[in-house]
Amino acid sequence: MVVVTCLACAPARVWAQAASAIAGVVKDTTGAVLPGVTVEASSPALIERTRSVVSDPQGQYKIVDLRPGTYTVTFSIAGFSTVKREGIELSAAFTATVNAELRVGALEETITVAGQSPMVDTQNVVQQKVIRRDFLESLPNSRSNYAALTPGASRSNDVGGSSGNDAGATFTIHGGKGSDTRRLIDGMRWNSMEVQNAGTGFYVDPTGAEEISIQLGGNSAEYELGGVQVNLVPKSGGNTFKGYLYGAYTNNSLNSTSLPADLRGRGLPTIGAVDRIYDYSGSLGGPIRQDKLWFFSAQRWWGNSTFVPGDFYNADTSAWIYVPDAARPAVNDNINRHHSARFTWQASPRNRLNLSWDLQQDCVCHSGLTGAAAPEGVHRWNFGPPNYILQVTWSRPATSRLLFEAGATTLIFDYPTVPTEPLPLGTNQISVLEQSTNFRYRSSAGTWRYGHKITDQWLTPTSTLIGRLAKFGAKVEF
Repeated sequence: MVVVTCLACAPARVWAQAASAIAGVVKDTTGAVLPGVTVEASSPALIERTRSVVSDPQGQYKIVDLRPGTYTVTFSIAGFSTVKREGIELSAAFTATVNAELRVGALEETITVAGQSPMVDTQNVVQQKVIRRDFLESLPNSRSNYAALTPGASRSNDVGGSSGNDAGATFTIHGGKGSDTRRLIDGMRWNSMEVQNAGTGFYVDPTGAEEISIQLGGNSAEYELGGVQVNLVPKSGGNTFKGYLYGAYTNNSLNSTSLPADLRGRGLPTIGAVDRIYDYSGSLGGPIRQDKLWFFSAQRWWGNSTFVPGDFYNADTSAWIYVPDAARPAVNDNINRHHSARFTWQASPRNRLNLSWDLQQDCVCHSGLTGAAAPEGVHRWNFGPPNYILQVTWSRPATSRLLFEAGATTLIFDYPTVPTEPLPLGTNQISVLEQSTNFRYRSSAGTWRYGHKITDQWLTPTSTLIGRLAKFGAKVEF
């Protein structure tokens, strides 16, 4: 068990790890600050539709704990015209600076200000990259290869989506350590403490994501490490029903797999071409009760299969001599499915609860297969069942200067290693290594493991934002 207690001092910023904010200063036309101005932020992303604060004696205001989305900000006070600023785009953990200048006039008069949404967060010390779901879907990759979209990233082997897997979802940058990388959902970590704190039985599912927020270093004191933090900001329901469908497929018939004659003459019968890649997903969200309770559910089925050059299935896995079946080229393949449900409840004007459940089953069906082994010479990893993440979060913006948060995330996954192919003699079938070619067949050299379960839990008790100076909090990891 690891317990971390944090007292962090920093410039003004939003302390909720996935939440955003709008902040600024309100003045009149002479440049004098205006206290007591009602500042209201409205957006379909808010379950309560609008959230408001009042500017302080210095004319400053801050609306905290906002979800990513498009906002309209309205400034109003008696004796001055109302000012409305539209089209404010908020990404995860981003504080948009929106200042206003009010002129003397009737309150009923509204001045709408058009302008570009703030692009630079001047109140946050963290460097981050935001990738929206619609952008991922427009690119020919696996929709989770963020390394390929990040200049300077040191891990990316999914060129044009050819591998169809999760390889680029975590990476290092600027000489960082791989063990410092963290995966988060809604600001809370979920990768296990195995493999130098980088183990995971889960893949990122972009179907249920509003966006992916990636912190590239320079993390604030609330993070125990300085590496890349990949945060999936989950999509919530809304006051209207909305659905989504996505499909992608390719196979070997759409590839150019012809070999030059000189390579074929040197004994290379096949190349590492794509056998097939598929990705089918859909989602549905909407209100259970308007302005009070939302739901969102996402489903995804995806996988990939790639030929292993010069490798073939064994004609008889129990035979002591390997005889390749030329009609069955060997493949590296993965089969995955993901199902999720999320509920958002606005319990009161200032109290919001989120409950989410993610279930995933993954098969690394021929783990690490190369031309140095027959398909039965490696093992198969089945992640789940059980394989799920359960998360609950609570937030309460008591004032524009005081924010309470709490949350808990539990990851439970099972990853037995089992034979990749039927073994006539069972799991006691002896593995053979042909020493003249260093080729393994008949069975895997490793041991089989069944029912090995890992449970990881993270609990973040109440964290408090006081003014613009400090954050108090604690994190417990099991």
